[in-house]
Amino acid sequence: MKRREFIGLLAWAAASSDRALAELSGRVRHIGILLFADQDRAVIAPLLQQLERLGYIDGKTVAIEYQ
Repeated sequence: MKRREFIGLLAWAAASSDRALAELSGRVRHIGILLFADQDRAVIAPLLQQLERLGYIDGKTVAIEYQ
């Protein structure tokens, strides 16, 4: 196996294990986000999309609290 393929395989395994842990752990994680204005929600949209891609779904596997 070539080095590049091996590193890609390791990266894939690490990413998929985080998603599996998020789905199977049963624990709800808590994330607090400080917002200074309503338009700040558009700034955190990419963060929320990435969390969902990793298996952290607001209200199911993670509780996101806005202040």
